[in-house]
Amino acid sequence: DEFRASSSEFAVVLAALLWRMGMRHVRVAVLCTDASAPHAQQLQAPEVSSDGHWCHAVTEVRLGKNVKRLSKWVADHRRALKSKYRGHIRGAKELHYRADRKGYLWLGLRWINRQEEVHPGVTYGEYDRAATYYPAAEPMRWEVDGELMDSRGNIKVQKPPVQSVLSAM
Repeated sequence: DEFRASSSEFAVVLAALLWRMGMRHVRVAVLCTDASAPHAQQLQAPEVSSDGHWCHAVTEVRLGKNVKRLSKWVADHRRALKSKYRGHIRGAKELHYRADRKGYLWLGLRWINRQEEVHPGVTYGEYDRAATYYPAAEPMRWEVDGELMDSRGNIKVQKPPVQSVLSAM
């Protein structure tokens, strides 16, 4: 039978694996949308919050401050996979990322079930609110979109916009 897991389960396991492998610039964003919103149906196996929002988690990794370098990193990754997965890896891809208050770029590593090619930077999907957790921070830190400060009292970006760049191979 086919293995099934939600994208949120994938995000939590991936973040734990990356952290265990020594990556310290990893975070998990929990993105939520009202269940009655038209775009809510795009979520795969969402978790339902107590106030009727559908949520999913996304692992994000910090890849510096240079958008061109981020784009090249994904293009190199896809190029390396091209010979192994002939016919499934082709064309330029739009990469989605978020920037923090210091200008660091965070690339989402979202898994989308049954998509022909899953690559770093796939769309976050639309969301109305988000909470972002930094599990490697000592002590752990989190921030909620729309609030002025994070859990440590640091000023933060109100709601970091999702930005995109085209990555060609």
